[in-house]
Amino acid sequence: MDFVSGINRDQIVMVDFEAKVETGSWARKIDLLVEALPISELGFNNSINKKGRPRYRSQDMLKLVLYGYRKKIFSNKQLEEACRINIEVIWLLRGLRPSISKISSFKRNNCKEITRINLFFLRLIKEMNLVDGKIIDTDSFKSRVSLNYKK
Repeated sequence: MDFVSGINRDQIVMVDFEAKVETGSWARKIDLLVEALPISELGFNNSINKKGRPRYRSQDMLKLVLYGYRKKIFSNKQLEEACRINIEVIWLLRGLRPSISKISSFKRNNCKEITRINLFFLRLIKEMNLVDGKIIDTDSFKSRVSLNYKK
């Protein structure tokens, strides 16, 4: 009896990442959003390093962080791993693989700028009359937490 067989692992295969990422994917939406943002006006540093290795573009790092937030990937180590194995992230960053330290330093150095992006986006959708700004509905729950380790 025959079985379904996979691809030959020893064979070299050319991959078209454009075809692998779906049209309605969050990676495509994040890419469009970040490329349309006025990055320098929002306070991101896009200057060129005069010494050492060139830095990653702020747009690319921001795409990675926003994709991580959307997919509930908050750990820098998991984001670094996603850059190696997740096809959407490989497409989004065009094959770049930032290290854990680069990801964490970007988050640490640009946390105010990331907050500004959220405010910019809210202002934008209000100007486009997509929301009226009167009612805010959140999904939350209450919990009791005890930090007493002696219990």
